[in-house]
Amino acid sequence: MFLVPGPEAAYEDVQPVPHGEVRAVWYESKTLGGPRRMHVYTPPGYERGNSKYPVLYLIHGGGDEDSGWSITAAQDSSSTTCWRPERSSP
Repeated sequence: MFLVPGPEAAYEDVQPVPHGEVRAVWYESKTLGGPRRMHVYTPPGYERGNSKYPVLYLIHGGGDEDSGWSITAAQDSSSTTCWRPERSSP
């Protein structure tokens, strides 16, 4: 995969804004009977606040794994650039 620079691809550029974080989190799956991993994006300031945020679940398709969105789509950078508090409310 490669990116062609230009205004259409500007959302992929790292912007001079506060950035969120993508973490790998392990949990016990009752359905599968074992540990599973998921990746969670939190916006800037999430750890220090007590605000409620909307949730967006990104689930990979067949043939991929749980890190697909955060690695292939540069999810941390894209989410931080696209997410704005004034655009979303709890």
